[in-house]
Amino acid sequence: MAKHQFTVGDRVRLTLQAERRTTGVFTIVRLVPGDREDLPPAYRVKSATEGHERMVKEDEIEVV
Repeated sequence: MAKHQFTVGDRVRLTLQAERRTTGVFTIVRLVPGDREDLPPAYRVKSATEGHERMVKEDEIEVV
């Protein structure tokens, strides 16, 4: 299992690589356990302006 670079509570934003239309700051609310070494770690993140969580891969976010 790959080690997570970020922790719960960290504030992040989506990178250009994520190719999503959403912008802004997100807070990591949960680390998603991975079962394969060849995939990047994943996270559940939430924005203060959205009412839902979204799942992102580690290579799609950067620290604010």
